[in-house]
Amino acid sequence: MRIRPRLDSSGVVVIELSSPSGQASFEVDADQLVDFVNDTYDVVAPGDEHRWMNVDEVLSRLLSHNL
Repeated sequence: MRIRPRLDSSGVVVIELSSPSGQASFEVDADQLVDFVNDTYDVVAPGDEHRWMNVDEVLSRLLSHNL
């Protein structure tokens, strides 16, 4: 995964995902992304993610299916 600003468009963030089966690129308004991330802190405090989900296990299961 790669997250970066879009250089030719101020205020836009590019999120790039890749796996052995393909790749995807998404663009999002930077302010909306900030709001989303801040809202997630209201639901799950930083460092408590493991109490809700095992991210490594979920990613492993997703990537094991040739998506």
